[in-house]
Amino acid sequence: WPLKGEACVRAVREALSVGYRHLDTAWRYENQREVGRGLDESGVPRDDVFVTSKVWRSHLHYDGVLERHAETLRDLDLSSVDLFLVHWPDDATPMEETFRALSRLCDEGTARSIGVSNFGIAQLEGAVAVDVIVRTRRHIQDAPAMSKESAAAAPSVEENPPSFILELPIEVEVSQVSRGPTVLGRAS
Repeated sequence: WPLKGEACVRAVREALSVGYRHLDTAWRYENQREVGRGLDESGVPRDDVFVTSKVWRSHLHYDGVLERHAETLRDLDLSSVDLFLVHWPDDATPMEETFRALSRLCDEGTARSIGVSNFGIAQLEGAVAVDVIVRTRRHIQDAPAMSKESAAAAPSVEENPPSFILELPIEVEVSQVSRGPTVLGRAS
């Protein structure tokens, strides 16, 4: 995620040329234009690539979600993303407000799916309580070095993201999108 400029464009283009088909970016990464250029220059048809982006926690109010999503589409030069996530939870913004905006994006067809990233179990339960999980995917990191127990016991999502928590103590259908250790700069 820290790649910017021509290095990012080249990395996206080359990743797609060798078969990668999931691009994961975010407003916070400040490289969505480069990711979009890399996708465009790759020659890979847009429908063959799953594109994920995220809205940062400081923009989870209704208008902020809509504004950041519009900016994301402009930066990526796309008419829609496959998955638009809440990047990090923010307890100061009512979840109902955030997901009302996200649902609007789905209704308009500019986000095919919506979801959450870096949510702990309590936050997922809160999302279920406001009945927003229907179209939601939970974005997790598959981190082999972290056990389910250590992730579940973490006192703060920011100190220890909920990586590798695959079973939820609540009954709800949730699709999981996982990113592997290559994001950390090493392949397994």
